[in-house]
Amino acid sequence: MSLSAPTPSQSEYVAIVQEPRSVDLKDQLTLALRQVDRLKKLFKLAFRPATADLYVSFPYFHARSFKCGARSHVGIGNSETFDTDTDVGLSTTPVKFSYHESGRVHFKAQTGVGNAGQLASICASAIGDYSGEHLFTIIMEDLDALDDAKTRDLRKAYFLPIDIPPNMNCAKVTAYAGSSDEQVSGKYRSGGRPIPPMATLTFSRPSLRQPLKVGIYVLGAPTLQQQSFSPNLLALTGFSQAGETTRFLFLHAS
Repeated sequence: MSLSAPTPSQSEYVAIVQEPRSVDLKDQLTLALRQVDRLKKLFKLAFRPATADLYVSFPYFHARSFKCGARSHVGIGNSETFDTDTDVGLSTTPVKFSYHESGRVHFKAQTGVGNAGQLASICASAIGDYSGEHLFTIIMEDLDALDDAKTRDLRKAYFLPIDIPPNMNCAKVTAYAGSSDEQVSGKYRSGGRPIPPMATLTFSRPSLRQPLKVGIYVLGAPTLQQQSFSPNLLALTGFSQAGETTRFLFLHAS
C-alpha cells in the first residue's frame, strides 16, 4: 500500500489550539483523544527508570499486521508517498518502538526477547542532543478502531486526554524534544502566529545534563490512503538527516 508521507511542514495539517498543559513524568504516560462523548486511548509512552531510553507502544489498536521498515526521502517537506509493502519486517503481534539514549532506534514485536522480534532499526540523534527537533509522528485513521478509556483512567496521574473536534477522524500527533520550553514550542502556527504544544512533558535522568522536554501537538490530518478507507496507524521516528535526504523508520499497522 502507498501512504502519504506525513511530515511536520505539510500545510494541509491543521493544528489544534487549546490551553497548554505541563506534565512532570516519572516513568510512563498514556495519551488519549477525547471527542465529544468518546475517549479513545492512542498510545503508551514509557521511560526506563535508570536511563533516558523511551518506548512507545500501541496496545489499544488491534491490527492484523504490523509492517516496519526504513525509508529515505529527498525534500521530505513536500507531499510524497512511500510504499509500506516491500522491504519490511512483518509481525502479527503488537509492535513498539524503542528510542535509546544513545540514538539507536528500533521497532520490535513486543513478544520478542533480547534482539528477537526486531523488525527495523536506525541510528539517529542521541536523546541528550535534542534541541527542538522532531522526535516522532503518530497518525491514527478511524478512531473507532481504538480501545475506549474508562472513567477511572481520568483519575490516573499518567493519563493525558487531549480534546479534538467532533468531525476529526484522522488525527496526527507529533512530538518535539529539547532542553527548554522554548525549544519545543512554536512548531506550528494558527492565524499566522506560532502556538505552544498542547502538552509539554518533562522528565529527568542522572545521565542527562538537564531535564528533557517533549512538546506534544495534535493536528487534523488528511486521509493516509490513496484508495480504500480502513483503520490505519502510522508511526514515524528515528529521523536522520544527510544533506537534503531524510532517513526514518516507519510502522504501518492495519
